[in-house]
Amino acid sequence: MNSRLTRPLLAFAISGALVAGSSLVGGPASAEPAAPQPGSTDAASVQEEPTPDATDPAVPAPDPTDTEEPTPDPTDTTDPGPEPDPADTAAPVGKFALNSRALWIGQSVSLTQGAVTDDTTPAEQVTRTATWGDGTSTTLAADTAQYTHEYTANGKFTVTVTYQDAAGNSSKATSTVTITTPGKFKFSKTTVWAHEPFSVTFSNVPNGTTKIVFDQGDGWVVTLKGKNQSAWLYYYTRKNGSYIKGSVTSRATFYNKYGASSAIVVGKVTVKADGWKPTTTVKKPKNSNRIKSWKYATGTAKDKGSGVYRVAVFASRQTGSKFYCYSSNNTWKLVKTDAQAEKYCVAHYVKAKKGKWSLRLKGVAKGTLWVDASTQDVSSNWGKFATVKAKITRS
Repeated sequence: MNSRLTRPLLAFAISGALVAGSSLVGGPASAEPAAPQPGSTDAASVQEEPTPDATDPAVPAPDPTDTEEPTPDPTDTTDPGPEPDPADTAAPVGKFALNSRALWIGQSVSLTQGAVTDDTTPAEQVTRTATWGDGTSTTLAADTAQYTHEYTANGKFTVTVTYQDAAGNSSKATSTVTITTPGKFKFSKTTVWAHEPFSVTFSNVPNGTTKIVFDQGDGWVVTLKGKNQSAWLYYYTRKNGSYIKGSVTSRATFYNKYGASSAIVVGKVTVKADGWKPTTTVKKPKNSNRIKSWKYATGTAKDKGSGVYRVAVFASRQTGSKFYCYSSNNTWKLVKTDAQAEKYCVAHYVKAKKGKWSLRLKGVAKGTLWVDASTQDVSSNWGKFATVKAKITRS
């Protein structure tokens, strides 16, 4: 039994016995108690030590060097969590793989996680963080094998995965990927009239390119082969039918086994509207009444805007009561019905050189000859018809 607890109680019992004896028995207050007999169990016979006084300098102070831990409270259910192992100084080891070290702008790199090991922390509890080298990062889950990331700028980027175990030890694995823009582009003209043909040239097309999707910028999209090449185009109307005027931006998307690149700007072309109509003349030869003067029908074609594109020439004649048209196969066909007129009375399209045009006429005969011509400019404007009529009487 603890003496610090029993001694005050014994003292209190002795004092109480004395008080009770004095009040009940009624003996003199100065009377002394009887001497204890050998073997007696009377509490008054026990010699007790006085209770220590905490203020007594003779009582020693608690020893500050006593480091004995207090007994844990069994009712405290708070989980302090795993304590770091002071002996764990080994960092985890991990690895990953990229699907390619060279990609195009807009393509996504694919990161595949490899094995992760640590001496104490289970692999699934090792934290993993990927930084992509462009200012962005992703927390990787142990149960997700693959992650992708798209690059929107050219450059060489270092992909880093940091592995950290429960003790705070960490290590890094790195790899690099280079992002470039495929191809080079050149327009033969950057300012054109509506409907004016011009070309675009694709060069430095990388090996492995499977196709190039060319968006002209007017709603029309064409698919080209994945190689160096030139293609003709013109701007006139958009796919929705509206006429084109002003700046048009075209783009190209390259494809290879890693997918599509971003839509790369090929360039801008300014389209000018042409409000001028071309003019046409048909020349009447000096001896217009003679067959030999009509071996060729000739004239002029001019335009102030986009320039002359072509001249449409019609030839017909009447001999007696019969009417003939100069057909597409350069022979004269007798026309009796509207259906025959539609079939045989067709335009012969000729090019103008230095503002002049000509059409070979074969088999001209006596009678009345008509030659009609109209010019179309590059912007598809047609001018008025010009007509020459001649009465042929001589060979």
